[in-house]
Amino acid sequence: MMDFKNKVCLISGAASERGIGFAIAKEFGALGAIVILTDIVEKVYDRADDLNRLGMKSAAYTCDLCNAEKVQNMLEELYDKYRKIDVLINNAGWHIEGCPEEYPDFVDAKKEEWFLKFNRNFMTTFNMTKTILPNMKKQKAGRIINISSVIGPVLGAEGDSAYAASKAGIVGMSRSIAIEAAKDNITINNILPGYISSASQEEDAYEAGLKTPMNRNGHPDEVAGLAVFLASEKASYITGQAIVVDGGASIEMKFG
Repeated sequence: MMDFKNKVCLISGAASERGIGFAIAKEFGALGAIVILTDIVEKVYDRADDLNRLGMKSAAYTCDLCNAEKVQNMLEELYDKYRKIDVLINNAGWHIEGCPEEYPDFVDAKKEEWFLKFNRNFMTTFNMTKTILPNMKKQKAGRIINISSVIGPVLGAEGDSAYAASKAGIVGMSRSIAIEAAKDNITINNILPGYISSASQEEDAYEAGLKTPMNRNGHPDEVAGLAVFLASEKASYITGQAIVVDGGASIEMKFG
């Protein structure tokens, strides 16, 4: 059995009760980790309370992860209290529960809105990794896991070029960083979910998930299980990889 006792795990984008971030948090908490949650919305504190009621060790922080200075301030506070971060899960992104999405064609997209969407996916991961990685290198150990997407690294999506570019960028960036960090016993990997039934999933995506080879949508727990494995010692020789979790949707060419 995997054991994360006394390990400090920081998970971004973990405010949704039905989200991937919170599912990952529960998995790490059940295995003994000290779980730190961060999100831009205050209901992230409710999720930490949920974990504590289950007998797990958890705390929460609100932070705009697009703001490098705010990220730095939050992490200084974390290091003062916990002295280390063993596992970083970069899960924060654009899709926010209850916030409708717009999908303009690239030629119609407003430049400011395009980069806002890009930054909320890419820069959140950049800022967290940029700030935490130097400390992991001092520790000579660490695990970084990015929740990317099949959209971007594997597939395109009409009207979603900013999202696709950001998720592909995360994978490309992390592969290069993985080479630089490997000598310090740090691994960096990416999980690429497909159709996952989370609170932010839209109806058309849910319907599409029913047409995958497995005839169903995935569950956040099925992403969480992979995240925990990649953070464990069992995955100590895996780095720079992008692993798809989509029920086979991206390997099937449909006809008619």
